[in-house]
This record gives sequence, C-alpha cells and structure tokens, in this order.
Amino acid sequence: MYYLFFVTVILLAFSPGPNVVLMINNGLRYQLKDAVFAVFGIFSGLIFFAVISSFSVQGVFKFSTNFYTYLKFVGAFYLIYLGIKNIISKDKYNFVNAQSSVRPNRFKLYYESLICCLTNPKILFLYVALLPNYIVNEKNILIQIFTLSFIQISVVVFSMVTYLLIANRASKILLAKIKYIRYFSGSVMILLALSLLVTI
Repeated sequence: MYYLFFVTVILLAFSPGPNVVLMINNGLRYQLKDAVFAVFGIFSGLIFFAVISSFSVQGVFKFSTNFYTYLKFVGAFYLIYLGIKNIISKDKYNFVNAQSSVRPNRFKLYYESLICCLTNPKILFLYVALLPNYIVNEKNILIQIFTLSFIQISVVVFSMVTYLLIANRASKILLAKIKYIRYFSGSVMILLALSLLVTI
C-alpha cells in the first residue's frame, strides 16, 4: 500500500496546479537562493495538514467503520475527477519569465507559498479523503498516518524543488512539455483510482 501511495502522491505532486505554478514563477523570476524560500512555505503548510489529519483520520476509524468505507469511495472518485480534469483541462498557465535584478523579500515568498498551500483544495482532500484508502485497519493507525504523511511531504517538497530548478535553468523546455505531464498524470490517476475501488 505504501508503494501505491508513493506513486499516487508523485502523480498529484507533479501534476500542474497552484503550487506548481507558483514554484515555476518564482524559479523564472528570482535567483535560486531566494526562490527556495517558497518551498519552506509549502513545507509548513503540509506539516499543518499532516497534524490535523492525524487526529481527524484516527477519529474517523473510531467513529464508524462504515463511514471510513464511504470516505474511501469519495477519495477514489475524487482521484478519478482529478485525473479527468488533468486530461481535458484547457487551463492556460500564465508564467512570468523575467529575471528580477531586485532581491525579493524572502518572508513574502514564504508567506505567499504557505497561503497557496493552505488554500489548495487538492492537498486538503488528499489528507482527509484519499489518505484513508492506504491505511490498514488492523495495524497502528497513528504510525501509518505519520508514515504516509512523511512520504507525501517528502514527495511534494522534492517536486517543488524540481520544478524550481527546471524553471530556473530550462524554462522553455518545461513550458513546452507541461501539457504532456498533465495528460500522463491524469491517465495514471484514473487507473490508480479504479484499482482502489476494486479493493474496497
């Protein structure tokens, strides 16, 4: 289940969204030593969600096993929704390609990325509805939540740093290929969701 979760969060982390767009913009506009402060904001937001989910998901198990099953269905269907949205999306991402000679306020970069992460519904839903799909009821729930949260945070931080580096060094290549990233991640998300529905 951990391997399956790892694949799922990789696809979600690398699929275009608000956090990705913010990282690319920062990578295009600022020097890497400044832009990296935005990653710390994303990291802080993920820690907040991980702590909240540790209590809420554990509470779900104590509340009702049937409710847990319903939550798993919702999470799987939400993953299908995200996959379809990625494939058919006509979104045109606006990237600002203009290296600034002025050093940005690092706290502002941190704050902007933190707010972006906290208001991202994809991350909220991942912790509340998708994460329970990968928990085995017979084992220690809290340890499983911590393990899954660690995997998710590590993958997201890695993806944010990757987008930042690519945008900083090879922005034209990234912008040309981003729609193919969307198609691929969307297709695999749907397949993963269907496999989860089969195991429920």
